[in-house]
Amino acid sequence: MSDKPENTPAYPSGRMEGYEPAQFPQYEGLTMRDYFAGQAMQANILAADVEVNPDSLAKSAYRYADAMLAERAKA
Repeated sequence: MSDKPENTPAYPSGRMEGYEPAQFPQYEGLTMRDYFAGQAMQANILAADVEVNPDSLAKSAYRYADAMLAERAKA
């Protein structure tokens, strides 16, 4: 068992109508981690008074996302 929280699809897609599952075996959509990181990044950009370094912003956003996933796993 991994010590990382489960990173499930944010918008899971069922079977795509008209397509066989084998045609899109790896398509699961945006992950919860990516969704949470995007939300955190957007909030940090809007709250910043100055231009923020994109690399540090991305790292920070994923730290928020990981914290959200960890808290979500407690529920």
